[in-house]
Amino acid sequence: MDRLGRSLRHLLDTVTELDEYGVGFRSLQASSSLDPTETNDFYELVVERHRKAATIVTSNREPSEWMSMMSDALLAQSAIDRLTSGAHTLIIEGPSYRQRDRLNQRATVDTESEAL
Repeated sequence: MDRLGRSLRHLLDTVTELDEYGVGFRSLQASSSLDPTETNDFYELVVERHRKAATIVTSNREPSEWMSMMSDALLAQSAIDRLTSGAHTLIIEGPSYRQRDRLNQRATVDTESEAL
């Protein structure tokens, strides 16, 4: 394996992504929060990776909203502090890529239908 391949393999082995964190929570009420075991698991994951490996979190919710999605406020605050202390935050505004792609697909289908 060449040097670039080894570097990419190492990157894939060391990066963890939490994609769309909080999307499954319909409301921010306690009844829809992570249970104690899930909260503890999330905390342990963050602590284990803190300052050792990259963690990418994508979410439609602000980190300040994550507190109410966990059952233990102390563990939640500690995990959020660790995640955000050295974080690079990217805020993407504008129309959803999925909606844009869906509109493009629909336009392509409509154009193809008209051609027939």
